[in-house]
Amino acid sequence: MKYVLRGCSGEADERTVLHIAFDLAKQDRFEFALRYGPSAFDSQNEISTIDSRLSRDLINGSVHVAQGFEIPFEAKQRIYRALVLANYLGTKELSEGCEAAADETSAGSSSEQRNFSLKVLINGGSREFRWANCGNDSSGNTLGLTTVAEEIIREAEQTEAFRSLPPVQGARL
Repeated sequence: MKYVLRGCSGEADERTVLHIAFDLAKQDRFEFALRYGPSAFDSQNEISTIDSRLSRDLINGSVHVAQGFEIPFEAKQRIYRALVLANYLGTKELSEGCEAAADETSAGSSSEQRNFSLKVLINGGSREFRWANCGNDSSGNTLGLTTVAEEIIREAEQTEAFRSLPPVQGARL
């Protein structure tokens, strides 16, 4: 992504103001593991390219695991782009829980809570994030990483391995 000013006066009539690179092909390694659900920190819902595994908590007391999971390069490229745009290397202040609703009108918002745990391996580095998306939280840190998590889930849902998992019994995660 590149932002350029054109028609400038002076030495150059064109100036690059901002350049953001997110070419996955230039990275030596890019893998991730996302856990998500009502209690992501101990959830059995996982999308992992680190372990090549998908797992789904079926709510009925069982978990289905699919080994050999892979995401196509183009999908990993979109996920990597989302991570860069979310400034994954920047300092993040993330909340691992949602505050209780202050009044009855917002009491239903706690049902929208979704928790995430994301581990990212890029080249020789590693970053880990844990946060709760409280439904009405619009902070940049939470919103950016939730966008990344949703992109990972969306891309995983397009794979045959994900579509072959049995459906969740009684609830949608």
